Amino acid sequence: MVERFSKKALIYSSTTLGSRIISTVFNFYYVKIFLDKYHMNQTWFQLSQFIFAIWNAVNDPWFGYLQDTAVDGWISVRRKCILYGAVPWAVSFLIPWFPWADYVGGSNGFICFIQGLSALCLFDTFFTFCLLAHCALMTEYGESDSERLMMVKYMGIAGIIGTSSVFVTDYFSDGLTNYYIFQGICLILGAISLIFFVITGKYANTRYDMSENQSVPAGSYWALTKDIFRNKNFLCFVAMNFLQELHITYIMSFAKIFTEQLIPADELSTGSRSVLLGALMVITQVAVVAVSPFVHLISLYKMEMATFYLKIVLGLVMYFSGAGQTVWYMIFLIADL
Repeated sequence: MVERFSKKALIYSSTTLGSRIISTVFNFYYVKIFLDKYHMNQTWFQLSQFIFAIWNAVNDPWFGYLQDTAVDGWISVRRKCILYGAVPWAVSFLIPWFPWADYVGGSNGFICFIQGLSALCLFDTFFTFCLLAHCALMTEYGESDSERLMMVKYMGIAGIIGTSSVFVTDYFSDGLTNYYIFQGICLILGAISLIFFVITGKYANTRYDMSENQSVPAGSYWALTKDIFRNKNFLCFVAMNFLQELHITYIMSFAKIFTEQLIPADELSTGSRSVLLGALMVITQVAVVAVSPFVHLISLYKMEMATFYLKIVLGLVMYFSGAGQTVWYMIFLIADL
């Protein structure tokens, strides 16, 4: 008999749903908000992106190594990493949407820079910290292949549902025209995501959970950190991850701006653009779920290489076809994301 419902998979995929809800909105809007709404100076903006790109490349393997090598204390318990990181992660999601000063006419540029850099680095820090623990939790929480397979299916569904947050946000805020509505929606999304994070953090108990009373000497973390930064594999991975994250962050952050520039306003109305961009995020997740069963047939490495070549070909096609090619533009973004 095929299992149709799994409580474990539902609890585990709650973090995926919460993550998709806020990370999709964050990546999709923060560039447009700081450039078009807050009028951040280009020099400050580029500097914040550069600092963030370095931090983003370093913290992924660093946090992963710390969580994998910790032998006691709460940081060694995957669900507690999610539980304790849930609130700061949800709060960091709200940082970009509420200006710290009056940015009219590009004033208070340095404060705008600090707000932008804080938003990027803090959101990515807790995003990485919680999701690294979430990924590792699957092997501990799912005790059989069938349970893990069910978790993967639930995660796919959660990803599809979560990415629809862009459509909801863009539609009801009328493409950021009603900014107060946008802010209100972000508050609601942050609260909803926090609930989903806590569900996983509280109820995804495993036999590997350890006592909270155990502690790790502060010096041991510094020793681990020094070992990490001396490891050649770590440095190679950081370099590769830097380029990959730079590309993904760039295309996600500028997708809305690209759409406005490449597709004429007389071809697509504001409402149609909202539907297009919202559907794009959902279609991307559906495509990932659709091709996932074929990964084991050709190997993940070959599939990754194939997508890299496909991106290059579609990029050239998009470049030579020019603006106004809505179909090619959608195909390019789906493949690139």
